[in-house]
Amino acid sequence: LETLKKIKSGTIAIDYETTGKKPHTIGHKIVSVSIANTEDHAWAFRLPKSRRDWEPLIDILINPKIRKIAQNIKYEHNWSRVKLRIEILGWLWDTMQAAHILDNRQGVSGLKFQSYVQFGVIDYDSEIAPYLRSKKEESANDINQIEDLLKLPGGEKKLLTYNAMDSINEYRLANRQMSIIYPDGYETF
Repeated sequence: LETLKKIKSGTIAIDYETTGKKPHTIGHKIVSVSIANTEDHAWAFRLPKSRRDWEPLIDILINPKIRKIAQNIKYEHNWSRVKLRIEILGWLWDTMQAAHILDNRQGVSGLKFQSYVQFGVIDYDSEIAPYLRSKKEESANDINQIEDLLKLPGGEKKLLTYNAMDSINEYRLANRQMSIIYPDGYETF
């Protein structure tokens, strides 16, 4: 987390891996965070238990000079508001919403699908996907099996690699989408 203190401006893609879809149930938590600052570089780390240890992350999230990209902004925004007790500032791009703008057919806006059709990146989630679902699948508030993955040998490394790939693919996808939607360039507000 200390290396994150160097980020003072620019654009990043952020991605959380959590214990469920919605943060409101008691026991839910943000398990890991990844931040990509280029199309080829990301940091992925377990969220520290101590709020004091979150400070480098919080400083990035609340800094409006650091523009943020995410796949489905409301997800990271809601988890941050409920679990970190902050409002993320500096949102720039939602790759899921842009995917809908570019092609509004059902089933094509997901990050894994977009990563495949845009960049040929396939199957980086097959080992992780079963752990991102709850055993019951009855409610968006159910707790998934991500913590079971962390108990397995190499489970944490697999999770963090997956998490980093998500943020890198978000960063790449945002750049591709912006070049299509704004072929003459765009200005940030």
